[in-house]
Amino acid sequence: IGIFLGRVANFINMELYGRVTDLNFAMIFPYIDNLPRHPSQLYEALFEGIILFIILLYFKQKKYLNFPGLISGLFLIFYSFFRFFIEYFRLPDEQLGYLFFNLTMGQIISLLFFIIGSYLVFKKYEEVRKKI
Repeated sequence: IGIFLGRVANFINMELYGRVTDLNFAMIFPYIDNLPRHPSQLYEALFEGIILFIILLYFKQKKYLNFPGLISGLFLIFYSFFRFFIEYFRLPDEQLGYLFFNLTMGQIISLLFFIIGSYLVFKKYEEVRKKI
């Protein structure tokens, strides 16, 4: 929920805006440049906020909270997955631009989070299998 509210605040403050597009639901940020842009903050609010929250609630109902670290790993996996793909619609930070293999800093960090989350899930899965 915090991520959702943070991204909505980014949208209201007209920060972290998307790339220029010709889609009919593009947003114009008048304080930026009056060009139609992806509302990437709203994409992130939807996927990293609401959908991720619903996914984690599902795993909570499946009693995954009984295994410390498992929900954290799942959070990192899903968050990084959503963030990586939404970064294609967001304008990269001006001071950084594109880095290795034409990826943004957000995508590179998402890859690292995905690896850490996968490690946590596999490590906890092994612990769960031993207890069964």
